[in-house]
Amino acid sequence: MADLLKNIILLKHRLSDSQTAEFGIKGNIENLNPSDISVIKKIWEFIDEFYNIVDNETIYIEDINNYISANVRIEIKTGNVPGYYNTSKDFLSGNKIKCVSTKFYIEELNYIEGSGTIIPPIIQAYKLNIEIIALLSEIADYKKEQGNKLELFFYKSEKGVSLNIDYNEDDLQNLKAVKILDLKAQLLDSIDSIERKQLFVNELISDLDKNGNTYANLLKDWEAIIGNYEKSFKLYLSGFSFDKIKTSSLEYFQKLTDRLYDSINKVSSYIFGIPIGYILLINNFDFKGEQILKNVALLILGILFFLIMWFVFFKNIEESISAIEADIKKFREKIDSKIELKEITSELLHLEQTSIKNQKNKLLLVKILSGLIMVVTILVYLMIFFCTNGKLNHTDEGYFHFVKIY
Repeated sequence: MADLLKNIILLKHRLSDSQTAEFGIKGNIENLNPSDISVIKKIWEFIDEFYNIVDNETIYIEDINNYISANVRIEIKTGNVPGYYNTSKDFLSGNKIKCVSTKFYIEELNYIEGSGTIIPPIIQAYKLNIEIIALLSEIADYKKEQGNKLELFFYKSEKGVSLNIDYNEDDLQNLKAVKILDLKAQLLDSIDSIERKQLFVNELISDLDKNGNTYANLLKDWEAIIGNYEKSFKLYLSGFSFDKIKTSSLEYFQKLTDRLYDSINKVSSYIFGIPIGYILLINNFDFKGEQILKNVALLILGILFFLIMWFVFFKNIEESISAIEADIKKFREKIDSKIELKEITSELLHLEQTSIKNQKNKLLLVKILSGLIMVVTILVYLMIFFCTNGKLNHTDEGYFHFVKIY
């Protein structure tokens, strides 16, 4: 399609006495040359009339080479060419809610999109207008699109307005939407985009209610709407930003505290669980030494239990404490300069210097305790082993009774 448009424009520039026809343009080509013929062949299906001026004889494509250097009259049906528009009004009418063609030509302005030439003011305004329509479509609560028509719906509380996207060339003349890209980033991509969007929609609805809910009025008041939105957002920040920061900080502080005490509970449970587990293990030893395989299996089980505790559970708790410690440090650095959050900063210091230190000491205690119990388990096994091999009097029932109890 781009080549078709390019060839028609080339041929149009060759026309002398150019006139607007019912479905396109017509004019004369003096001294028809091979380049003209090459272009005409490429767009032949869009040629409506083509004849020799001298004898008024129609020229057919198979005979066209016979008319080199002739003066001819030609009519081109531009109305059927995608992207070719006679006037800017025609262009706006065919591209009301979005630009259908990435490559287009407007005869009235002699402007080719993407040619590198200076963009006419009306096309600059049109492009800003399309950005506005795209943004409004993104933030609308509901939209209804049919062909080249678009209706947008906006609501706030119990009030709502509908907006038909309809405008003409005059409506774009004084449009200055220089902040449209920045506004788009604020309403769609920023961290507080939900709050910003709501404030903007409120100002939009208020303006449409006051001045009439037409798209032409919106374009006329666009800068005023942006100004009111910016003022509203500043008022919103002055009233709510501190409370929001403080609330978020308290919530995050609570999460850190919960994570820390969760790891404390795990360590506390290990303090009671590990000795009980090993006591049950030792109590199941065969102190008479008659079930050697059973004792070996229990010893292996005890060692495996010790390894799992040491290299899995204790390791996970250490990593959890280190992660909490790093998060506390980052969080403290972030809010350290805010005097209003001094209380939270103090609590974070307490967590960092006292609670985490105590937690590390408890974990160390559990590790030492588990190591000692593992040593006791191995000693009990060795004592049973040596007793049953005659190195101690294994018939001494009092001794075995004493070992089994303790």
